[in-house]
Amino acid sequence: AAGGATGPVCTGDPTAGMQSSPGMPPWCAIAHVVFNEATAALGPDAPFHLGCLRTCAEFESAAPLARLVEASTRRGFASDPEVAASLASFPLDGCPVGGWTAAHTAAVRDGLRSLESSVAASPTQPVWDACGVWTEQMMRREEVPPGLAARLRKQAIRLSKDAHKARVASAAVYLRWALLTLIHSPAVLRSLPPLAQVACSPQAWRELLSACSAAAESAAAAQAALRICETGVKLHPHDAPLACLCLQLTMTQRGGCTRLRDLAAVREAFWTAARSVADSPGAIPVWRLWVESALGAADAGNNPETALAVWKLAAANLKHQSAQLKAMVAQWICSTFDLARARELRVLVLQPPPTPLEAYEVMLSQEAEAQAGRESGRGHGRRVPNELCLLYEQALADHGQHAVDLWLQYAQCHLRCAAFETAGAVCQRALKMLAPDLHAGFTARYQLALQAG
Repeated sequence: AAGGATGPVCTGDPTAGMQSSPGMPPWCAIAHVVFNEATAALGPDAPFHLGCLRTCAEFESAAPLARLVEASTRRGFASDPEVAASLASFPLDGCPVGGWTAAHTAAVRDGLRSLESSVAASPTQPVWDACGVWTEQMMRREEVPPGLAARLRKQAIRLSKDAHKARVASAAVYLRWALLTLIHSPAVLRSLPPLAQVACSPQAWRELLSACSAAAESAAAAQAALRICETGVKLHPHDAPLACLCLQLTMTQRGGCTRLRDLAAVREAFWTAARSVADSPGAIPVWRLWVESALGAADAGNNPETALAVWKLAAANLKHQSAQLKAMVAQWICSTFDLARARELRVLVLQPPPTPLEAYEVMLSQEAEAQAGRESGRGHGRRVPNELCLLYEQALADHGQHAVDLWLQYAQCHLRCAAFETAGAVCQRALKMLAPDLHAGFTARYQLALQAG
């Protein structure tokens, strides 16, 4: 209706009896009637409403109609978080692409006012969450000027406080509130992964603290962030990222817990967090943080049994879920210790099962490198070390039905020692154990290995 109303559409007065805004062109009034009839026929349809708003934006004289459509959209979908975010983005979507201008800044400010209207109309948890996400995303945009980014940060913190006062703040709101209290610089925020990852990763946390320290952000901010986190944890005790952030901040307040003795001082805090998320997917991030903190301690290499005691606790509590952490522990053992010591310690990774293929690959790589170092060439009299054979056998018992590369590597170990009969036996076993659809590829690659001999 809007696009076709460039000339007369009927001989009478098509707008007779229509209710429209003062100053609305007749063609807008017609489009408004079409919009109302369509909404009545379609029922609740947020994409239709948002599409009509985009259409209005294509016509300079459609501003009165756009206001009516927006009002209808807000009334009909007040509790829809996606609609709240879309309405906030409309002003910026209409700005020209290419360099940031005053118009872009004004559009972001319009977006902030739109968010305020959304939470005023529906102060529910999903809408508060959508507003916080939108504000953070705007802060992360590289082209946003520093002054505007600072205003966005203040707005995000204010939205979080308001959600808390309204008793509808989600765990994500407390997480964002705490981290933005700590992070003053938009450049630091832009360099970070998603905030939930920052909370759960010691590496990302160290990078954040380093950047904040360089920006002269105070210990008082970290203490304020911890208080926010503790409040959030009381209300959302089963949220893993929030629990992890609280633990990270607790360790920071204690000087970083860079030694195993320091980490022992926060053991009870870790236990409390681990119990709160027990028997849920959230248990893994909490235990991962605890294990990574222990392995990353400055004296962990001198006291591996103490560091790995945390891993044993994690394995006992996570049971089969502990497989997700085994590759990390195996990597630490193999990169920190020589082969003899690694063989002693890796028993802790192999038991209890299951052990993921990635963990086996790390350990096999260390064994294979040691074997290569002992070899000066191919020849009879050499043999694959028993420890390497046993490790391959364990790995194949767990993953032999699909790990073509593992079978080939095992056979090649024997080929390098000129143990052709043993390599052939490995090949025959592989064909019995591998899934049938993998046989052709395995056979072709094994023949190439023989030819390369």
